Amino acid sequence: MPRILVLEDEPEVNALLRDVLTVEGYDVVCLSHPSQVASALLITNPDLFLIDLMLPGSNGTEVARDLRMSRFAGVPIIAVSASVLQCHMAERCGVFDETIRKPFDVDELIDSIKRCLAAPVSALGQATDDAADGRRQWMPRVMLGDAG
Repeated sequence: MPRILVLEDEPEVNALLRDVLTVEGYDVVCLSHPSQVASALLITNPDLFLIDLMLPGSNGTEVARDLRMSRFAGVPIIAVSASVLQCHMAERCGVFDETIRKPFDVDELIDSIKRCLAAPVSALGQATDDAADGRRQWMPRVMLGDAG
């Protein structure tokens, strides 16, 4: 069962995501503040991150950049936001695999998750040598000399 780590500060949206994703057969870990991410990653290995862009004390892009520099670099990340501008900026920053606008269509969200989970590695990079723990590795295409 794929595990999804949800980082969403709105309790209603967090609960909705947990319920919908659980019904769809995913193991869901819900967090409400960026400060919870590091400790959660000590005890869980997500297969996908679903991150709100507008968070208290930080933003989802900063969290995603940190993840791309960690052992979770190859794990797909989907950005979620009610802001058109935030979604546009997320698409251009190069750390998210996909973006979803709130209010989101549940079917669109599930399709996005399935696409990301079906990819052998985050679409933003390409696979490199396997990590010691067997997780996918990610290197940005520009760092690998493949700008296309």
